[in-house]
Amino acid sequence: IYLGAFTALLPYVLYSKGLKTIEASRASIISTLEPLFATLLGFLILGQMISMKGIVGGIIIVLAAVLSMRK
Repeated sequence: IYLGAFTALLPYVLYSKGLKTIEASRASIISTLEPLFATLLGFLILGQMISMKGIVGGIIIVLAAVLSMRK
């Protein structure tokens, strides 16, 4: 029970509350970056390897986020 509550439920609740405090356009950009951060944390913490496709995909995600934030 504790493992599920602290690793799944609590982060989800905090993430949802955080998204409610910002405007919709920024929330969608943050949601788009979530897989990128998950991949980076997997690399840094767990030592998982990132393929060339993953690197190119990450660059595309970052460029898309930067371009969508420009006005």
